[in-house]
Amino acid sequence: IDALLGQKCALEDSICILKNKVSKEAQSNKENTVQLEELRTLCENKDREAKTFVDTISNLEGTVDRLEKKSDLLKENERKAWERVKELEEFMNHLESRRGKEAEQLASDAGDAELLREQLSVVKAKLSTRDEELVESRKGIAEAQKMIYRLMETVQELRKRERSRSATTE
Repeated sequence: IDALLGQKCALEDSICILKNKVSKEAQSNKENTVQLEELRTLCENKDREAKTFVDTISNLEGTVDRLEKKSDLLKENERKAWERVKELEEFMNHLESRRGKEAEQLASDAGDAELLREQLSVVKAKLSTRDEELVESRKGIAEAQKMIYRLMETVQELRKRERSRSATTE
């Protein structure tokens, strides 16, 4: 009987030890489950952030494309303005030449000479206006080019961030 009681006590001690081990394992499993859930939530948040960055990059690329088209349009307007300036300069030279010839022919007719002067003034005013428009066009082109450059830098920075985040999550 003493031997059985000794075995019973040994079994009860073993059961208590096993219960403590199982309790510690269960607690450890709960902690691991909480950590796993936190990591899962963190990954989901990072995925949402990555999607936001990708969307932002796509939007910025669209903006860059639009600005490049606008820049091309402004360059075309500048080219046309220069062509118009050349046409007006040629016309002005023609009028000056014509004025000189007609002034010689019509030296006695002051009215015609005054009319030519007025026409020449009008042409010079138009030419001056075109020069101002050309300056404004150049300013617009320069501003568009600056915006494109800034947007391209932003897109590159966002891509670098996305790559670094992707490398970090892997």
